[in-house]
Amino acid sequence: MLVELITIMSPILLCALVGFIWEKKLQDYPAEFVTRIGMTITIPCLIFHGLISADLDITTLKTVGLVAIACVFTCMAGVALVTHFSGLSPRRYLPTLSFGNAGFLGIPLCYFAFGSDAATLAIVFFFVSAVIHMTFGPGIASGHFHPRRLLKTPIVMAVVCALPFLFLNLPSPRWLLNTTNLLGQAAIPMMLMSLGAALADFQIDSRKRLIWLALFRLSLGIIVGFGFVWAFGLDGLIAKVVIIEASLPVAIMSYAIAEQYDLGHKEMAGIILVTTLASLITIPIILTVLQMQF
Repeated sequence: MLVELITIMSPILLCALVGFIWEKKLQDYPAEFVTRIGMTITIPCLIFHGLISADLDITTLKTVGLVAIACVFTCMAGVALVTHFSGLSPRRYLPTLSFGNAGFLGIPLCYFAFGSDAATLAIVFFFVSAVIHMTFGPGIASGHFHPRRLLKTPIVMAVVCALPFLFLNLPSPRWLLNTTNLLGQAAIPMMLMSLGAALADFQIDSRKRLIWLALFRLSLGIIVGFGFVWAFGLDGLIAKVVIIEASLPVAIMSYAIAEQYDLGHKEMAGIILVTTLASLITIPIILTVLQMQF
């Protein structure tokens, strides 16, 4: 079991370490450029290729999508309750603390742990989470919702382009599969290196509020993941992916939202760092439990 955990975690940690060292020791990591390439080209290609090439039925994909919606909104409700009873600002924490790192960490983790079909399910979870995050995050922070903007984003367009292949069983041209596969394969190492580079600039604040908020968010995700697997009667690969995706640290995108809307970005950086470091303990434990139970 230990060897298997090392096999799963090593590529993730080493790729993130490359970005960390790049940012810390070599030169400034081109985060803006890499993020733009990822969000406009490699991640949409990863999503498109994963959806049209996976050996999964539509019902399975729908199930993961619906459970993802339930998980995300339940986490939002949990954050709202805690901030309300703690006297904290919902506007400050709801757009940032509610969302896990389903893309940069979740997709590669599911891929290395459970294979390509699991990565496709993780892509579905990430897509749902990202759409909600990009809609409600800035909307709550600014007080203005602009859902129509999502229709122009590349990740939404990738899903729209994949729908005819999924529902009409259209044959996928080999050249299209090869091209999107080649570009999509670049997404995972790019996401992990960007994660490492982002963490290199974050610092842990010693304030108790930051620590308990970070641990609360990580615990909430784990409880929500296992809870919905039990509530929906899920098992097998779907259960594994849902639990992993729900149990991840706070999303890097939350830092960008906190910085853009002046929601305490330094505190959010600390929360992201604490949850990410804590997940180095929780993820191996969760993987061990999943291997034993599902």
